[in-house]
Amino acid sequence: MLIAAAVCPHPPLLVPEVTGASDPAVRELRRLRTACGDAVAALLGPAPDLLVVVGGAGQTAEYPAAADPFLTVALVEAARELGVEHHLGITASVDTFYEGQERTASANPHLLRALQGITEEYRHLNILNYEMESGTLFKMAGVYGFAAACVCGVIAQRTAGENIVLEQKSTAVDHAIAVALRAADRVAH
Repeated sequence: MLIAAAVCPHPPLLVPEVTGASDPAVRELRRLRTACGDAVAALLGPAPDLLVVVGGAGQTAEYPAAADPFLTVALVEAARELGVEHHLGITASVDTFYEGQERTASANPHLLRALQGITEEYRHLNILNYEMESGTLFKMAGVYGFAAACVCGVIAQRTAGENIVLEQKSTAVDHAIAVALRAADRVAH
């Protein structure tokens, strides 16, 4: 039986590191976070046997692929601590390296019409990068009750071309590993 409920915005509004907002939005978000914190505290007051916290869900019939917001913040904090340049945003987890990422110069030049212009469309939707694994990882974590987040090393500037910048690869991989390890250490303690 449901005894009490609190409706709060999706975690990106509640986690300061995720919003990227600046004044005056910061003051408004601070009030919103305080109100949400008070609502959750009121639910915890009578020491319930169970508290269910629900994140966002997709609008499709398909199971949503969503990163754990707390692990995501741990990754951001780890990058800051290590002085690693970072950007927080949405990834396009696609199923192929070539066609799914609109690569025509390095693969089949006859791209499906549905994929032509997808990179520009994604840019307008504030999607920061392509990769091919996190969607599966996030869905599996949700289904099996684990927490998952994603850190990607940038080795190509897709708005400028398709080529991988090999000189950046080693540093990008090292930084991604260091950030992931630091974040894992943070959440373990």
